[in-house]
Amino acid sequence: MIDIHYVFGPNLSQLGQREPEVYGQTSLADIKASILQSGQGSACHLHFMQSDHEGEIVRYIHACSPLKAGDAVGLVINAGGLSHTSVSIRDAIATRADLTAISVHQTQVARREVFRQTDIVATACLASISGFGAFGYCLALSGLIEHLKTQQQD
Repeated sequence: MIDIHYVFGPNLSQLGQREPEVYGQTSLADIKASILQSGQGSACHLHFMQSDHEGEIVRYIHACSPLKAGDAVGLVINAGGLSHTSVSIRDAIATRADLTAISVHQTQVARREVFRQTDIVATACLASISGFGAFGYCLALSGLIEHLKTQQQD
């Protein structure tokens, strides 16, 4: 079994309302529903958390674990604006040798403002996905499941 934790950072609770011309009309509830649908039939448990507070995100990353000992654990994170500033979130991921993480951004950060083009959090992740909108979270799920299954076989 695979446990996958989704972490949504500051302001992501406002998706669908916040700058729809940039982030689209899809709400966080819609995104969660799409992820749950994408995960149906796969051998994984999905967990979700959203916080506007860096310390809560760090605590969650420290605490997230598989439901059953020996299961694989993965993390899909969109740390929002903290992606570009939080060494603490990056370090929380890096200290978890048992955790495989993927960073997601709905927009193509390379085409955004200069201050958004450096993703500190992604430096501790296996991969990054950006520019696919809300679908990026489902892509991350597929990639993470495939990677963790391969790791369990080795």
